[in-house]
Amino acid sequence: MADRPFQPLPPQGPPGPPSPSPFRLAPRTPTLASRIALPVVDEGPGTVRFRPFNDARVILLLRGQPPREGIPPGATPFWSLVATAPMGPFVVEVLRHKQVLSPPQWQPGMPPVDPQDYEPVDDVLLLPDGELRIPRAPRGFSDGEIAFIVQSIQLFSAMPGGAPDPAHRDYLPAGPAPFAPAGAAVDPRPIMPVQPAPPPGVAPPPGSARQGCDVVLQANTFNMPPRCASCGAPKETTLNTARTQSRAFRGKVTRTFAIPYCNPCASRVKGARSKGLKLGLATFGIALAAAALSFVAPGLPGVVLLAAPLLVSVGFAIAVMTRLAPPAPAPPAVGTADAVRLVSFKGERSVLYCANPTWAQAFAQANNVSPVPKSRSSRFGVGSLWTAILVAPAAALGAWFTSHPELHIDNAGAEPLQIWVDGDPSVVVPPNPGGVVPPSIYVAYGQHMLGYSKTGAGHADSASEVHVTMRDDFLYNPGKTACYWLVADSYGSASIKGVAQGPQPVLEFYAFDKVDTWFGDNPQSVSVSSGQSGDTRVAVQRAKACMELAADGCDEAARNAFVHCEQGATSDAAFAQCERAVSCGSKAGQAESNGEPPEPSPSAPAPGPAHTTHASPEPKPGPPRPAHSSHPVAPAASGSAKHG
Repeated sequence: MADRPFQPLPPQGPPGPPSPSPFRLAPRTPTLASRIALPVVDEGPGTVRFRPFNDARVILLLRGQPPREGIPPGATPFWSLVATAPMGPFVVEVLRHKQVLSPPQWQPGMPPVDPQDYEPVDDVLLLPDGELRIPRAPRGFSDGEIAFIVQSIQLFSAMPGGAPDPAHRDYLPAGPAPFAPAGAAVDPRPIMPVQPAPPPGVAPPPGSARQGCDVVLQANTFNMPPRCASCGAPKETTLNTARTQSRAFRGKVTRTFAIPYCNPCASRVKGARSKGLKLGLATFGIALAAAALSFVAPGLPGVVLLAAPLLVSVGFAIAVMTRLAPPAPAPPAVGTADAVRLVSFKGERSVLYCANPTWAQAFAQANNVSPVPKSRSSRFGVGSLWTAILVAPAAALGAWFTSHPELHIDNAGAEPLQIWVDGDPSVVVPPNPGGVVPPSIYVAYGQHMLGYSKTGAGHADSASEVHVTMRDDFLYNPGKTACYWLVADSYGSASIKGVAQGPQPVLEFYAFDKVDTWFGDNPQSVSVSSGQSGDTRVAVQRAKACMELAADGCDEAARNAFVHCEQGATSDAAFAQCERAVSCGSKAGQAESNGEPPEPSPSAPAPGPAHTTHASPEPKPGPPRPAHSSHPVAPAASGSAKHG
């Protein structure tokens, strides 16, 4: 009906001359029914009165016998066709009925007689199951209010499964009027707007599209209408609607309501719940499977590995919301999802959203409260969409960081170096004379060619093949210009047995099982999880004495010999002997020629006070430390650091 122009209804007041347009006067039919989502005042055997705007004005639905009583087949001075009102695929006629009543004989002292009081005017909607009379004068409803009322009415097929019926043709927007001259085309009066704006100060109609009602209960005791909350049929079973909320200092609280349903609607809702849960789990699995691409093809660009899980899982979630959603039920059922949801609760107060406004009105009346029109989304598959949005990025990031370990790069030289990975330039690493935490990059696990060159070079001057594994820590030492020492500390009852520690061979690439502190000292105390009695920390530091040898011109072989000596040392005297044995650079034979005894080294400092709520968090005192290095002395551990 959108292609037919809308014009306002005639102004409120007594109608003019009768319209020459013929009536369609569609008969009542038992195969087409109406649902009026307005508050009910009272209901009798053949009548129902509604109060649309919470004031004294009411409208009246006549559904008794005889049907269409008193309505002529054509226009008269008292009856005229003024509009047709679209209701989904159907239309109904809107007639205007003017009555002329005789006022009582005027008596002295009585107020003047208002002629409108004795010339009432009603608009009459010819519904398939009755006639809805809406007062216009005196003091009746305006054009906007009548359009508001019309939007609260829904027509639906009463046939099994909502099937069409030949009798419905009388309510379709095509075909000649039954009482029109032969060959005459239908040209009814102006069509009411499909979605008119409600008048100022008036709430939207509770029966508008995708709109239900909130019902606020103020007590723990309540009454439930014995009707299906979805379609209004007699109650046959119940389904629970529940909500869990967190309360300060009280943990979680769950409140549950048993909502009445008929068996078909209950089966449909349970099926939708089960299908939604299964598709949500499928979305979760798809997000994880797509994130696993980082393990299958870690060499792909990071943007692909991070974006693919989100795009794939969101795409599947959109398919769930559209193509995989359960089919909508036939009216008057309101949908496949729960017809009633617990929105919130606090104390004795509970807010329940009812998708069926008619059932909401009955529920509210049974508990002496008023329903509040409210639009709330309940689209199938929203859970899958949120699963995709929340899980996919987290899974993608977790998989990417796991499959792309961090590689620290320590440039102990005097010039910046260009780092190359698999023949491609990666980062420029500045000199690190102070031994601060070195920069790092992330590389995919597997085999790689690591190289370095001066900045501006077109290729790596030197490169070596390395193997990068997941869940380990790695250090690249371009040109073998630096030396390193592992410091392992235990806290509480933890043991460092088997933990790699002590001086490390001079290599270009290091693979460590675990590094907690880069180029710094381990903390004096640590916090541990509940139930844990201790922990360990491992730090990578530059080996001071070996670094001095490198600065003094000692080559790799001499420094490795010095490190090998240190690895076998178990006392300060043994460490001093390693220094005296150096035979390179300016230190060659210096100690022996001078005949100087080795300097006594300070003993290891005592541990500081504990600063943790857990048992014994301080590191245990280590063996003596050599004067030249400030590193704890320890023999080479059986589980030494892995080297590439």
